Amino acid sequence: MVGMLIDGKITENGVTLDVINPCDETVAAKVPDAQTGDVERAVAAAKRAFPVWRDTDPACPSSDNLRLMAV
Repeated sequence: MVGMLIDGKITENGVTLDVINPCDETVAAKVPDAQTGDVERAVAAAKRAFPVWRDTDPACPSSDNLRLMAV
């Protein structure tokens, strides 16, 4: 199953969309189809994280940034 990273956790809602290869019209991949509840949780998590992230110096990679890049 394909998951979404929401609030630091991989979550799955069981709903996916096919990514179609335009050359041969085959399914190249499946991606999560975020539903209303997924979007609401993601927005709420972003609002909670913003006060910390707005003061983060983008020139200094932190362990959190490196952890996110590894996902």
